[in-house]
Amino acid sequence: MTKELKRRRKMPHPTRPTAEYGSGRSPWTSLVSAVVLGCVFLFADMVLGVRQAMGLMEVSVTVDAARPGDTISPLLYGTNINHVGMTNGFERLPQTKEEYEKALTKWFSYLPLVEKLGPTIIRFPGGLNANGYVWFQDIGPYGARPLQEISRAQSGSIGTDEFLAFCEKLGAQAMITVNVNRASGMSALKTLTDENYQKNAAIAADWVEYCNAPNNGSNPRGGTDWAAVRAKNGHPQPYGVKYWELGNELYDMPLVWYKKAIQLFSQQMKAVDPTIQIGVISPPPEHSKEKYTQWFREILAECGGSFDFWIHHTYTPGTSGKINGFLLSGPGASITVPISFPRAGDCSLCYTAQPVKGGVKIALSLDDKVLESKNIVFPFEYCTRFQAPAGQHRVKVSAESGNGIFLYHMMKRRDASGEGHLDLKNSPELYYLVVAGASWTEQTLWPLELTGGKPVCITEYNSHYDLAKRPPMLGQVYGLREALNMAQYLQFFARKGFPVATQWLLYDDMYGFGLIEGVGIDPNKAGEVGRRDPRPRPSYYVLKLYREHLLGRMLPVQVESPSFHVGPPVPFVAMGFVGNQPMDVPYVNAVAALSDDGKRVALLVNNLHYEGEFTLKVRLKGFVPSKDARHFAVVGADPWTNNEPEECPAGDCVKIVEKEAVVSSAGEVVCTLPPHSASAVILQRK
Repeated sequence: MTKELKRRRKMPHPTRPTAEYGSGRSPWTSLVSAVVLGCVFLFADMVLGVRQAMGLMEVSVTVDAARPGDTISPLLYGTNINHVGMTNGFERLPQTKEEYEKALTKWFSYLPLVEKLGPTIIRFPGGLNANGYVWFQDIGPYGARPLQEISRAQSGSIGTDEFLAFCEKLGAQAMITVNVNRASGMSALKTLTDENYQKNAAIAADWVEYCNAPNNGSNPRGGTDWAAVRAKNGHPQPYGVKYWELGNELYDMPLVWYKKAIQLFSQQMKAVDPTIQIGVISPPPEHSKEKYTQWFREILAECGGSFDFWIHHTYTPGTSGKINGFLLSGPGASITVPISFPRAGDCSLCYTAQPVKGGVKIALSLDDKVLESKNIVFPFEYCTRFQAPAGQHRVKVSAESGNGIFLYHMMKRRDASGEGHLDLKNSPELYYLVVAGASWTEQTLWPLELTGGKPVCITEYNSHYDLAKRPPMLGQVYGLREALNMAQYLQFFARKGFPVATQWLLYDDMYGFGLIEGVGIDPNKAGEVGRRDPRPRPSYYVLKLYREHLLGRMLPVQVESPSFHVGPPVPFVAMGFVGNQPMDVPYVNAVAALSDDGKRVALLVNNLHYEGEFTLKVRLKGFVPSKDARHFAVVGADPWTNNEPEECPAGDCVKIVEKEAVVSSAGEVVCTLPPHSASAVILQRK
């Protein structure tokens, strides 16, 4: 993840046709509809364009096990490691070899929790840091290693050997991002010379030699025998790293420079090991059609024989406006969020607002009673004071007039119990924008026909909000709703037949990206780092659910589900990328796989409904299930439920539970999908 993301997340993009569903990678046969059979639904229109189904709800899924398609790549279930020690539990900068080994022992002590997750591929050395990482300064005895330029004030570093030992213990493949523009200590963005390129490419090729060359004296590049250095450092056998990326999100590098780097780096790296796969950065989808088409066309024409796959990163929903919030577009656009007051008394709610254009009028209500209306003419923090009754209530923020208004997605609150924040993402309106993020990516991704037949690897993805204005412990991406967006991403990747996906990030407590809480440094907790009792986050359980069950060959799936709508017409709510264009997303989404031996069908189902459960009826073609069906679900009490110590002392507020699944005499499978949940229904052939 890089600073580039902060710029990209705010840019809207025209909607393109949704990818089709089916049994193979391409073409897909569209089988998703918004029809509900055998049920009566009562719908309440929500002012921002979200239609929420109420009452008895049923959804049917038909799986055709007689027509298996392509094999789902087992490398969809990967993650990232950042080399910087403070994100890996290092409490301080080790001064001696002994202190470093002690820190590494602690780092490896987290391995059992990672082993239970079972990531299949891990990317290194980590986002923006990869563009400043000098690999040869991070090998060998710790006392002889200089400080990395980018982490000079940070606590130690994980080097190549430590990272690859971690992968070996997990049985995971490795992916390495080479430093394209700063490997020699000079930035190609500042000094464009052939010498820079030659030095940087040579350093990357040496890294390939260190990882992959046999220790037999062959020394393929001459000079330093890096295989011998590796053996001296404790690993005589080659690591065999297959996947290598050329830089991280270098979207601002002139294309002519990057094309030159592709040619030179590939030539030198593949001269060491021609079996490696080299990845090249693809344009972000929010680039104009003209710009991303030119990017693909020129790289393929001039460098098509020099690389093997495209690299793509995606984060949703992002934020809107200069205040980094969300948009209420048009009079009547509103959100409603639950709030609890432990005691009655004076209360104030403060929100940051910015009109889109001209003046706007906004109303703040409690339980549908307007507390105050305000005219908003410039960006400012506005406060409303009132007497709060004890108990559970609803706060509503609505646009009364004007072209639209940006609101920051956190409110400051002060009541009889003290000060805090109200997370507006707990509203159903913003919740649906979050869980629609993966669908937005699927609909707006540039046409895969532009890729020249080369595969696309998703090497960073996650939910994402604001960085700069985030209040302590809020606005992070560690809740169940963000995990459901991740589950939607995994279905998208499987449908498209992508070969690799690596979630961002294994450990992170600064923004909550981490699959595991309690390892990385947490500035919200006075710099706490490296707890002895880290815990899985909701995203951990989602990745684990898919990793364990969505394997084998894709099966055609027909889902008959009601949908929710986001985006225009006015009034509507948008946040970052999502909601600026109209989009319908089924509440229930599913993919299915047939095991290699043909004896098992796994159905992975996401129920995105904010508060409603569905009765799921599964019909199978070409497969008669036995009675021992099993149903596992990632569940939590509310869409925003998480496992953070402050909010969930036991650490199990979101977890995988086993639910009932019944197989009828006719072979139909029936189970209940909890609200805001991800499920795996496992069926054995009779």
